Amino acid sequence: MKKVAKKIANKRDIYSFTYEKKDLLFGFLCNVAIEKEEAISINKKVLLRGDFEFLPQLYQISRFIEP
Repeated sequence: MKKVAKKIANKRDIYSFTYEKKDLLFGFLCNVAIEKEEAISINKKVLLRGDFEFLPQLYQISRFIEP
């Protein structure tokens, strides 16, 4: 996972999603977890570094992680 994030997703500003929240530390952009409720975590560092655009509603329901 670390290799994919560092060598592909980050260098090309690819929208990258992971199932494991801990993988955000490797540089993935988002984590979507389905537990009792859906939880979306966004890697703030990657979001600010890249040229990503989401609907404002997604930001309102997401948690921002700063690894």
